[in-house]
Parts: sequence; C-alpha cells; structure tokens
Amino acid sequence: MYKYKSISEVDQYGNTQLMRPSKMGNIEKVKELLKQGCDPNKANTGLKRKGKFQEGKGGITPLFLAMKHKHQGVIEALIDGGAE
Repeated sequence: MYKYKSISEVDQYGNTQLMRPSKMGNIEKVKELLKQGCDPNKANTGLKRKGKFQEGKGGITPLFLAMKHKHQGVIEALIDGGAE
C-alpha cells in the first residue's frame, strides 16, 4: 500500500487518500480525512497498466466509489464534506 506524505498527495495512479476508505466503506477514516482537509472532489488522473501510465483513463472520485459499492454512510459523509 502507498504511504502518503501529505494530505494532498496522490499515489502513482492519481488516487487521493480518500479513495480506498470510500471504496471499502470505512466511514470513520473518510470523516477523519475530510476533517484534515482532503479534497472529496479530486478524481484520479490515470491508470498504470503494464508499467505504463495512461493519462486520461481515470476520472473516478471517492463519491463514485462509495456509490458503486453502496456505502450509504460514506456517501453521506462525502456529500456533507463537500463532494459533488
């Protein structure tokens, strides 16, 4: 797992720290990250396949992931935190 150095840093796929807890339904972590200032509207920027970064193949937000996996509490927390 990628170790983030700051609240605004992204991993090699353009994912923010909110992506994984939003996908997994970890409402406590989502609320903690939002309180620390993590942007709920920042989408990932691309995918890395076979070692090659593909610009423009991303665009997934934490809210999209929460909705896809039907995590209602996380959806509400993200919207309360400013997700659109």
